[in-house]
Amino acid sequence: ARRGLRNLTMTWDPDTSGPLPLCHPVVVRWACRRLSGGDSGAVTQEQVADALASSAGVVESLWQALGLPGGEAPCAAVCDAVLAHVKAAGGVLPPSSDMACYTVGGSTSCDLDVSPAALTQATT
Repeated sequence: ARRGLRNLTMTWDPDTSGPLPLCHPVVVRWACRRLSGGDSGAVTQEQVADALASSAGVVESLWQALGLPGGEAPCAAVCDAVLAHVKAAGGVLPPSSDMACYTVGGSTSCDLDVSPAALTQATT
């Protein structure tokens, strides 16, 4: 079952500060609360499986591939492990949060602004 966001705010002004780095504590804390439904700073395999609409076995394999301890792991460790795994596998990641990557004609760029402000402006 999905957990609602209760009293969750994210304080950051990208207009004056720019996008946050990947796995920045503010981003990790926000995502962790969303996944776990609380302030524990950790997420379970079950919570990740629920968020990804995946099976327990698939998430257990993911946990092993990321080198995470079974059951529950600190959200910051999960984020760091995912970034390291993607990079080690030759994957491409955007340089910061609120940026996205896209591939056209075999060439990948990671310069697409997907910040809430940019998305709002693009839809109005």
